[in-house]
Amino acid sequence: MHTQRRLVATLVAFVLILLSVPLSAARAADSPTPATNPDLSASCGLDISIVIDRSGSIGNDNDEVQDAAQAFNDALIGTGSKVQLVSFSDRATAEPGAGADLADLAFVDPADLAVPTFTSGGYTNWDDALEVVRRSPAGHAPLVVMITDGDPTRRNTTQLDGHGGSVTGTSTTQATVDAAVHEANLLKALPSHVFVVGVGSALSSSDSVSRIQGISGPDELTFSGGNPNMDFGKADYTLVEEFTALKTTIARFVRELCGPSLNVVKKLQLANGTTVDATDANPFTFTASMNPIPSAWTSPAQAPGQSAALTTSDGVANFAWDPATPTSDTVITLGEQSKAGWTYNGITCWRNNLDGTPAQLVLNDVGQNAVGASKTPSVLLPAVGAYQAMNCEVFNRQIRTGSVSVDKVTVPGGRPESFSFTLQQSGSPVGTIPAMTDATAATAFGAVAPGTYDVVEADAAHFTRLSSTVGSEAWNSRDLKSRPH
Repeated sequence: MHTQRRLVATLVAFVLILLSVPLSAARAADSPTPATNPDLSASCGLDISIVIDRSGSIGNDNDEVQDAAQAFNDALIGTGSKVQLVSFSDRATAEPGAGADLADLAFVDPADLAVPTFTSGGYTNWDDALEVVRRSPAGHAPLVVMITDGDPTRRNTTQLDGHGGSVTGTSTTQATVDAAVHEANLLKALPSHVFVVGVGSALSSSDSVSRIQGISGPDELTFSGGNPNMDFGKADYTLVEEFTALKTTIARFVRELCGPSLNVVKKLQLANGTTVDATDANPFTFTASMNPIPSAWTSPAQAPGQSAALTTSDGVANFAWDPATPTSDTVITLGEQSKAGWTYNGITCWRNNLDGTPAQLVLNDVGQNAVGASKTPSVLLPAVGAYQAMNCEVFNRQIRTGSVSVDKVTVPGGRPESFSFTLQQSGSPVGTIPAMTDATAATAFGAVAPGTYDVVEADAAHFTRLSSTVGSEAWNSRDLKSRPH
């Protein structure tokens, strides 16, 4: 396990590209200098753009590419991630549907995304692929992961922002390389960490590897016995010789990002009977207590200790840690701070092996969205392994509010004098009706939480209070009668 290997970013781009045509590693004097690749600190719950090369150099390996991308996507289900899919050859398009407009780009729940198997054809336009990722109206991607078996052979004729216009080039030239490096530099400045996966037989070309380094950086990620030589967030590229090994390599990335982790998605059971995802308009704070004590916390970044607290961001809280030993299981007690207007009402959890296989349902005690339903807001979760994620949906029910209505009646009726009322709970005022007459329609103290209340009428000169009548519905209405004396 590695303390700095998880990803704090809210968006990730995952680009599949391919290497083949040689070109001198010498760089023209006016070529852009590759920018330093920003490092990533670690977390799960990422928003991700998966960008797949469908150019002719893929050949008959589309199935392996699709399988690897789908496994990557499926491993993110339940983590709070959203996924955006792009493919490219001569031009880049939003998928599914091959939408050519930037407006077609969108981040979706990975549970709703089926990665298509593409038909190979056309040239390789790194420039357009990187530009589309950079210009996505859904937001920039702090991580760009490019998987390539071929060098760039096309670029957009217009520099910059040439997407949607004409393209030029049929071979790898300094101009096609420079265009890609310039776009990569712009991504890094956002900041985005650009990570490249080189795949296929063309990896034997040192020039091709040099061009990969030009859009990412010099630090190669390698694996020995399944263990990485460095933190994923600091690595710039990795090389996979066979397409058949691509899925295994991609699975290692997800495990580095998300194992182990606890990913909490907040669900709100509204008073109208519907259930929705929470947003920043309704933040909730969770505390995770670990046994055994982690050797380090990476999300939130804090000193080692048994417990950590996080407040949801856009309805999601992602806890990440290094276990006590590299293979330790962790048992988690999850607690939630109370929030006015809401009551905790249960949890559903899945344990995810982070390899693309379906997650296992391990806990489900969600209560009905009904008046009075609630649960105890502290839950002992099943153990999570060193390379697993526990993905939970935590439900809170909105407390229904009511109203207390007051109808003033004078004897005899029709008196013009004004009367005022205060709604009190345990002697403390919670609402005021400053003025009512016999002719005023019934007036309500609105949005009253469940409880016991008193309606207190201020003394009025020359009037004696005769009686009050409570309506048949709970804390619904009260008639108050007075007569002059």
